[in-house]
Amino acid sequence: MNRSWGRSFAKPWVHRIQRRMKGENTEGVYDYWTHIAEAASREAFNRNETDSLLSIETIAENSNIIDFKSFAQTYPEKFFQILSGLRPDLQELFAEYYLVGKSQTFLARCRHQIQARAFEALHVIEEAFGAVMVLGSRPNTSKLRPILLRAGLEKTEHGSLAFMITMYAKCRDYSKIAKACGAPLPDIRKIFRPSMAQLLASKNLQEVAVGAYLRSLTYKSSLTKAGFGKRHRARMQKVKNLHFDAPPLEHSPLVSFGRVEMLRDMPWYMFESSAENKMDAFFPLLQQQAKRIFGKKPGQIFAPVNKNGDLAFGYIFARSISGTLTRSLLRIRGISDISATYNDNDTIKNIVAIPNAEVENMIDEYVGQKNQHAHVGDFVKILSGDAKDYCGTIWTRNIATVEFPSGRTFTVRLAPGSAKTLQVPKTRRAFWGDSKLTNASVH
Repeated sequence: MNRSWGRSFAKPWVHRIQRRMKGENTEGVYDYWTHIAEAASREAFNRNETDSLLSIETIAENSNIIDFKSFAQTYPEKFFQILSGLRPDLQELFAEYYLVGKSQTFLARCRHQIQARAFEALHVIEEAFGAVMVLGSRPNTSKLRPILLRAGLEKTEHGSLAFMITMYAKCRDYSKIAKACGAPLPDIRKIFRPSMAQLLASKNLQEVAVGAYLRSLTYKSSLTKAGFGKRHRARMQKVKNLHFDAPPLEHSPLVSFGRVEMLRDMPWYMFESSAENKMDAFFPLLQQQAKRIFGKKPGQIFAPVNKNGDLAFGYIFARSISGTLTRSLLRIRGISDISATYNDNDTIKNIVAIPNAEVENMIDEYVGQKNQHAHVGDFVKILSGDAKDYCGTIWTRNIATVEFPSGRTFTVRLAPGSAKTLQVPKTRRAFWGDSKLTNASVH
């Protein structure tokens, strides 16, 4: 479900405009809209225009004001210009929710939070997005001072609040502000917090915008030094690298367990099956039993069948982190033997090992599989699993890495057919698709 800036930030102002049109008292509102209309005309949306303010003339006349996804699709340059005015971590969460379309529950889980925290963060971001539309991406003291003077907040016991806000936007460090103003560090926070609350409660949208802007700057920030607070940093470190599976969209002869990237070029063993001509019924059982054997250890089974349901190559191919573990598949009822050479006393002399490169060629040549595999270096959109609709690069066979601007990564193990190759230039690749956000890249 799409949320909108209008729902959390501008909707009350729409109601006031409607009352104004009915002749009701809405003192101060008309001046705001006049200011916006003059400061950001329709020409602000021209592709070559650098002004980041949103034109009042382009806003749809409805209670939602802006559908972020539609706005991004119609005016991608303007959308990302406004979004760039937010902190990088807020930009990232905003894009995951609105452009990739992930749920608040999923976003919270990926950050080791409860859903309420994700909702809170999105609310802060939406307000901040609206603030950038009103104030510009980096409002200076001359922009903030008249607004704060009108609110009665500009003059503090330690100097100009506008100066403090603009300086904090550059360094995000309370201690530097305190040093510059010659004030005890706690005093700066005691100035920011009540000022923020008063501004957000104002009936003047410019004042609300300044409050939302300040709130986005200080959200989850450290109270004593630059950057994020200690608890936030610790939590984000835990979720810096997450792993996901993208299951096949339909039955696949290649089944993987654990982190198969660790297998690298580990060779494959060949197993004979007493259920060779009943693979449709036997393969689900084979998967279930192999999962018990491999557990969380990496392993793979390749058991392609022909149109008659028989093993296409006469054998089941398997590999894991060790030869001993792979041979444990012989315990599965229906696996009758392993391909090997034997001594005169019928003991195994050597197990026949197939190089990984040969089996990879067999996988690629198998009917219906060749076009389902993305190649190393390809940029793909994930089609299944929890990481569905994220986009990343294939760095090793069947493994895609989704990279985020903040340094987070998702490692996604791809089953055949679970990813779609995107033709996006390297300079425009983003975790939501094409950073230009063309119609084809909006999920």
